[in-house]
Amino acid sequence: MSVLEATKPLRGSAASLSLLGGEPLLVPDKVLELARYAKQNGLTSIVSTNGLLVDAGFSTEAKQARLLVQVLARWGNTAMP
Repeated sequence: MSVLEATKPLRGSAASLSLLGGEPLLVPDKVLELARYAKQNGLTSIVSTNGLLVDAGFSTEAKQARLLVQVLARWGNTAMP
C-alpha cells in the first residue's frame, strides 16, 4: 500500500485503480484488499478478469467494496468448446 499512499498528492478527482494483467483473481484476497483501500480513499476500482474465478462469495465482497468487475471473455456469451 505504500506505493498507493505515495501517489496521493498526484491524484486528480477522477483517479481510479485498475487491476489487470494475467488473472488478478488468482489472488482474490489481495484484489479485495486493494478494492477496500480504493473505496476508503475515494478511488474507483476496476478488475479485469476472464470471469472463471468469480463466485458468489467474491461477488458479495466485491459489491461491498464497490469493485467494478470487467469480464473479458474470449468465447463471447456461449459455452466454451
